[in-house]
Amino acid sequence: MKQPSSANPRSRTFTLIELLVVVAIIAVLVAILLPALAQARMSAKRAICASNLRAIGTAWSAYWIDHNDAVPIIENWYGWGGYNFDGGWGSWTCPVPPEDRPLSPYIGDPEIHKCPDDNRREAVPNVGPRSWYRNATSYVVNFWITNPWTNTDHYRVQSAAAFTEPAATLFLGDNTIYTAGWPSFHGFAGNYAWHSDDGWWSNVLFGDLHVDCPLILVCPGTAPGYTWNPSR
Repeated sequence: MKQPSSANPRSRTFTLIELLVVVAIIAVLVAILLPALAQARMSAKRAICASNLRAIGTAWSAYWIDHNDAVPIIENWYGWGGYNFDGGWGSWTCPVPPEDRPLSPYIGDPEIHKCPDDNRREAVPNVGPRSWYRNATSYVVNFWITNPWTNTDHYRVQSAAAFTEPAATLFLGDNTIYTAGWPSFHGFAGNYAWHSDDGWWSNVLFGDLHVDCPLILVCPGTAPGYTWNPSR
């Protein structure tokens, strides 16, 4: 009696060409998916950053309730609030320790001060790897509103109620809101935006405390649809 063959006539191994075809298909799929994954990661970080600014807006709202809408004098970009992640505090532009900054008592979670994309691109060139590391925060205030020396040009406002266009007033945002329009910064060409590879987009907390990510084309001067000076 003939014994059945144990070999399956339909079974065979992959040829080298078939293996190469499979590898090529996988490589194509990876090439297609990686940019989409990178974009999704960037969008997620931008969303976290926007959430930080909304929390900062809530803190400003509480500050204004306690201080009758007063906008404090802040003599530099970073002096509104911040947290030192390394046990020290940034001193490049801001000699005010984080614990002495006006908004610090209103913010509980120190991570709020850190944009997760700080510093995917070098927003302030040649001064160190991180804005929050150097200045205790990733976010800068519109010093045209808060700096006392702008009084001579009638820019400074002493009360949030003085914002004539609060929804269009750039109040506080990514470090990158300042570097866009200064030719002395490498970011003039838009190369140092944190949240985009194809333009100068910055997360911004506006004077009415809503958050958006507009395209900032120029720095203190004119920005399309936005104002640095809320009292004019």
